[in-house]
Amino acid sequence: MSARYTEEWLANYNAKRAQPNGASLAQNAPPALQVGKSYRFTVFGVARPAGSKQAFVPLHPKTKEPYRNKNGGIVVSVVDDNPRTKKWRNHVSQTAREEYSGPLLTGFVSLECVFYLPRPKGHFGTGANEHRIKPSAPAMPGVKPDVDKLLRAVSDGLTQSRNVYVDDALIVDSIGRKRYGNPRVEITVKEIVCGPSENQPELFSDNEVAPWDAKENQ
Repeated sequence: MSARYTEEWLANYNAKRAQPNGASLAQNAPPALQVGKSYRFTVFGVARPAGSKQAFVPLHPKTKEPYRNKNGGIVVSVVDDNPRTKKWRNHVSQTAREEYSGPLLTGFVSLECVFYLPRPKGHFGTGANEHRIKPSAPAMPGVKPDVDKLLRAVSDGLTQSRNVYVDDALIVDSIGRKRYGNPRVEITVKEIVCGPSENQPELFSDNEVAPWDAKENQ
């Protein structure tokens, strides 16, 4: 049976061969990012994960025909399949408006969230020990909800608040942690400063020549 190589495998193989003898990919990595100002606030409550998206075509109640936009296309609505997510996202958004003290960020952003989830009743003893955690209870919540879905719900809520960052696409570093404790999420938003490099030239205005074009013209 002959081996089958994908395009991704071939690209990775060629990239390794292109490295000088003894060199590693880490040596060609861009310089470390610098962290600017940090802003922290807490949202109390049981965090809810972002669910999968579901699309549907709403129908007019009288004609039973789909709604259409000005170009004649059929209007499609997209909703989250977790009914609790919207309420949690709105709570995150409202808390951000009230508690976030930083400026509206328009550059690169780092988002760090520590989610404290309530322990199930089965983790505690009974009778006189009902407030004591069993020795067999796990130290951390290695169960659902997934931390990446919890992060997505928070980032969507912060985007919805319109006072933290312009869009969650600006998040270049994202860290999520799950722990047991009083239900809440501790949010840290950091400004990320990235200096110019060969792979990321300095920004230039429309009437200037891009650095890579200037080199070719010399």
